[in-house]
Amino acid sequence: MNSTYDLLNSYVRIRRNVRTNPKKRTYLIFNSPFLILNTTMAKALNTSETIIIKRSQINLNPLNPKKHTTEAIKQQKKNFKKVGFLGGVTWNKLTGNLIDGHRRVHALDEHYKYDGTAETDYEVKVEAVAFDEKTEKEQMTYMAVGNTRADYSLVAQYITDIDFSEIG
Repeated sequence: MNSTYDLLNSYVRIRRNVRTNPKKRTYLIFNSPFLILNTTMAKALNTSETIIIKRSQINLNPLNPKKHTTEAIKQQKKNFKKVGFLGGVTWNKLTGNLIDGHRRVHALDEHYKYDGTAETDYEVKVEAVAFDEKTEKEQMTYMAVGNTRADYSLVAQYITDIDFSEIG
């Protein structure tokens, strides 16, 4: 086991061997037995904003290409009861339309017995974006048809560790 002194010495040796290429913004750390790093700093990405809104502010998008069965919504509701609502609902604050998360919102509606009235309104954590209508449709389509299919051979490796009836 290395002592604190050895680790500090290694850190100083690493810091002495840092070379910077300002044109590419690439930082290289080399000649270290502990760390070799070559990363390029990328332009920051746009991100959503996590906020809490009232359910009444959400329009279920009539163009949603995902069609959720009653059984799928029932399984989602069952999963909520087990682990809670984990978020991931994408909402366009410019149009009020849901982009992704329709099944989750349907299951929440059933859980809270939402009927569109103020008495049954509830709060929902959403990822808020500000998209024009074209971008909204593109992203809704991407999230519907761009979904990754599960690697069932990988799932088979741990299937005995879980309750398969609980995955929804």
